Amino acid sequence: MIQKRRQRAQKRRMQAAKKNEESKKKTVERLLKREATKQKQQKAKTPRSKGQIPTVTYISSHDKVTLSFPPGVSYPLTPQVAPLPPKPKQKCGVPGCSQLKRYSCSKTGVPLCSLACYRKNRKSHGLA
Repeated sequence: MIQKRRQRAQKRRMQAAKKNEESKKKTVERLLKREATKQKQQKAKTPRSKGQIPTVTYISSHDKVTLSFPPGVSYPLTPQVAPLPPKPKQKCGVPGCSQLKRYSCSKTGVPLCSLACYRKNRKSHGLA
């Protein structure tokens, strides 16, 4: 009987030790995960270098204005060509309609604005 009690007590001690070890492992894993997420956040917060992109610096203070260019860039800067203006919006191709184009007829290629104009276009081309 005493032997059984000793065995039970030993079993309880082993289970408690096993439980403690498992909780330690979980704690270590949690801490490692937390460190990894902290490192990821710090990497995300650190400014990334833009490589070898030349930058123009403009500084305006109360007594002077400074404009500095990277080495190799000449001043005054060469003028650039302005982009072309956008094409004017196309109007509906049906006579008597001044709406903007929204569709094109698949058969005739005429620009159209609505289903009513599509039907008029088909009638005028003899497709209806």
